[in-house]
Amino acid sequence: MSLFDRALVPLPELPELFDWQGISCRLTRGMLPSVIVALLPRQEIEINPAALLWKDEAATLRSEMAGVVIVRGPARIGLSLGVVGQAFPMPVLPGDAVQVRAGHFLFSVGAERRSGQIRGLADRIRGGNGASFDSFRAGEYGATVWVQSAGGVLERSLADGEALDVRPEAFLVKDDSVGLETLISGEGGDTRSVVWPCLRLTGPGRVAVQSGQVSVTETSAPAAEAAPHRARMFGIEFPLRGKR
Repeated sequence: MSLFDRALVPLPELPELFDWQGISCRLTRGMLPSVIVALLPRQEIEINPAALLWKDEAATLRSEMAGVVIVRGPARIGLSLGVVGQAFPMPVLPGDAVQVRAGHFLFSVGAERRSGQIRGLADRIRGGNGASFDSFRAGEYGATVWVQSAGGVLERSLADGEALDVRPEAFLVKDDSVGLETLISGEGGDTRSVVWPCLRLTGPGRVAVQSGQVSVTETSAPAAEAAPHRARMFGIEFPLRGKR
């Protein structure tokens, strides 16, 4: 057994072209990654408006509620948060959900988005109402959520009951099945303990952290052990087969 077994590992190399449920994407690599999305007539995606770089004139934008912007094809659009990091897709199985640190999602397909708070995080560290996240729940055909990190991405699939302590600024995304609590690691009366504010993530499910400092605008917008088909986590062999 390797000393590094069960450690967080870097995001695997991603292909340049993606096609999911008939929506085509092109990933441009580099220090400041971007994603070009090609929409056919009547196709729609929900985007992070802060990530919209450019769009074809034919693209139709509409807002159904605060913080929700829908783009309708036919058109091409370019998306990026303009930070040094990585952009990657997350597959979500039908009925499942994932939580993404607020401000870090680029766009989603087939998912219903809701906002929430990591309660107690800021209260324990520096005062305030906590950090925000976006929750995406997949419909009957599954979903995909594109995310952009600050810095590199490290991932892991936690077994049932397995826990991981993460620096609050490093938290990026987790499955809904992963429990989260805020704590000060090292509290417990031992004066020799090193006190370290952190988030404790408890499996089962996928988690990912970012190696850079949070550098995008973060605003508040209104199971058993991971199965084999989730082993690659953010890999490109999507386990979903929706209608086209």
